[in-house]
Formats: sequence, structure tokens, C-alpha cells
Amino acid sequence: MKHKILASQIVGISDFPAAAAAHAVEMKNWRAHQKRVEDDKQNGVPQEDAHWPQKPPRAHPLVERAVDENDEANFEIVNDLPDPLAIKKAQLLDDVGRAEEAAIAAVVPAGKRRLFAMREQDIRERDNQLRTELHAGNGGLIRKVTGQQMSVEEIERAIIDARGPEDMKHLADQAARRQRIAEIERKAARAHHDIEDLTAETIGSWKMPTF
Repeated sequence: MKHKILASQIVGISDFPAAAAAHAVEMKNWRAHQKRVEDDKQNGVPQEDAHWPQKPPRAHPLVERAVDENDEANFEIVNDLPDPLAIKKAQLLDDVGRAEEAAIAAVVPAGKRRLFAMREQDIRERDNQLRTELHAGNGGLIRKVTGQQMSVEEIERAIIDARGPEDMKHLADQAARRQRIAEIERKAARAHHDIEDLTAETIGSWKMPTF
């Protein structure tokens, strides 16, 4: 019966088919020798002239399994190895992901992101609190009678004017960082998209984008 050999199991065996064929020849020679040993015993050949028994030849267990009971190389290699193109694509996808992470870290280090976001949230919450107060005051009876209500634009301007210069700078820096990170993420997404379309002929010429 033909024995199935997984390709992943014989990666470390140089030229497995040749090794199996060579072992088959060795087994045939050994079996022929052992037959002569038995023939000498049956024919009463003196010990000094008789053939002496030998140990069977040994090989890698998978090589031995590839040789059947008739001392013939009888096997089928089942290719269970990953597609080489898929492996290369996976590596490129990982390379792009690492480059993307490094580029984003250059914009804002990972250790600073949470506190930056928290500070921005604090500023926005103060803005919302002031906005609520201004809208509440805007609806008072006196303001309606006097006609001194603030427009939506005036309220938003008052909110901005109430911020300190450091808060203004932080919000501007956050906006700039988000824009730069969005550019990096879009470039990485395009690279990932293009990698999936690569073929065995084109994958070697693909270039990593500059982030």
C-alpha cells in the first residue's frame, strides 16, 4: 500500500525520494543476503564458508516507512506546506504594520496618548459646561426683553475666548496629530490592500511606502 508522507515532515531530509530509493535497494540487498544465509543453513554449508546474518539497514523512520514490504519505494508526498506566496504576503503585511506603528509613535509616543486624550476631554467638558451655562442665560426673560441674546456664533466665540493659551495649543496639537496619524493609517491601508493583489511575478518588486 502506498504510504502518504506529509511534506512538512520531511523538510529536513535532503532529497527524500532519492533517500527512499536508496533504502529500498539496501533492503533488497539485505534480504537477498539473508536468503543466502538460510540457504547455507539448509544446505549444511560449514560455518567458515557460510554467509553470516547481518542487521537490516536503518534509515530515517519516514524513509523506512516509504519502502513497502516488497522492498519498493512506495509512497506519496502530500503537500501540506503553506503557499510560499501567502507566506511572503503575510510577512509584508506584518512589515507594513510595524512601519505604521513606528510612524505613529514618532507622531505621539504610546506612553503619552492616554494623557493627551484625557486632557483634551477635560477641555471639551469645560467647553460644554460653559456652553450649557451660556445657552441657559440666553433664554432668560430679561435678555429676551432687552434683545441682548447671544447668537450661536457669539456663544462659540465666547467658549474659545475662555480657553487659556495652553489649552488652545493642546487642542491644535491634538488636531494636527490626528491628521498626521490619519494620513499614516490611510497609507498603511493602501499598502495592505495592494499587497493582497500581488502575484508571484510582482511580489518581488513591491516597495515599502514611506510613512
